[in-house]
Amino acid sequence: ELVSGIVHDHAGGAQARAKLKFYDATVLGTPRQAATNDRTDLLGAFGILVPAGTYDVDIEPPLGSGELVTHLSAVVVAGAIDLGTITLVQGIAASGHIQGPGAVPVLNVNINLVESVTRAKVHLSHDDTDSLGNFTVIIPPGTYDFQYDPPACSGFAPASQANQSIVATTTMPTVNLVTGVHILGNVTDSGLAPVANVDLDVYPAGSTTKVFTPRDQTALDGTYDVLIAPGTYDIKYIPSSLVPRLRPALRSSQAIPVNTTLPNVVLANGLLASGLVKDIGTLALLASVTVDFYPPGGGAPLLVSHHTTSVTGAYSVSVDAGTWDLLYTPPVGSPYLPTWRRAVTVSTDVA
Repeated sequence: ELVSGIVHDHAGGAQARAKLKFYDATVLGTPRQAATNDRTDLLGAFGILVPAGTYDVDIEPPLGSGELVTHLSAVVVAGAIDLGTITLVQGIAASGHIQGPGAVPVLNVNINLVESVTRAKVHLSHDDTDSLGNFTVIIPPGTYDFQYDPPACSGFAPASQANQSIVATTTMPTVNLVTGVHILGNVTDSGLAPVANVDLDVYPAGSTTKVFTPRDQTALDGTYDVLIAPGTYDIKYIPSSLVPRLRPALRSSQAIPVNTTLPNVVLANGLLASGLVKDIGTLALLASVTVDFYPPGGGAPLLVSHHTTSVTGAYSVSVDAGTWDLLYTPPVGSPYLPTWRRAVTVSTDVA
């Protein structure tokens, strides 16, 4: 099916050589759909043939343009479709330099950005280091975590720079990569069946700042292999939301000075504590409220996963049997105050 349109730069002129990338929005992981003739011509026009489907579309400006990537979500292609005139937005240049031991520049490090508070991914183009270890990405103003993913063949550990405020053209501090070590192991359920898609969240011991660890999920056979800088870490094993009864697990203060194979991690089954969160006056259902479980009388919260309300205001959290004080924390910027629900006894699934 033909997808056509015109791309303008922020000043309203024709944007030549912009590249359109199509991602299948109906498939987990949104794999990219191959396409030919996928750049705009000298007049900013494009006409691209793709199979019928629903796509997320990234419109990437050419190198050096100073424009942001434009992202179109869930574009339905059921026949020929004209996307009209798409005007790109001017952004801010953030540049940096990445090097390894001996100040040797590192080529092809992939740059990723997430918003520091919301964790929303920023769509980037031309986001790899060049042969001199330099990069420049064009982004909106904001506060971001910059994440650096070296090529696998380099052996360098991923790195990050957190809470970087970008309000004008910015040169980032130099990033010094170190040779990584591997955390190896496997995850099973209580019946010793392998558990796939368990996410490993890794923190410096005693810290609440998560380390950037791409490719940190278990495979179909429950095994994992995470590359990281040598150090001592707290490791959280977070099961997929597709197996909602499984409880997360924690391995604390684990020294990883060299490649290290850890003992098998067993995820236990929990009891489901479910409910709805509503506005006390209008009864409107509230999304993105975090639900935490505390022992009565105080103490650290129970380790839980997937404990934020959905767009329907619903939550269903796997917990241990016991009596819990529940803390409902609204999202940042909402008009609501945190609210407690005390002495909830969980001896079976409860709603």
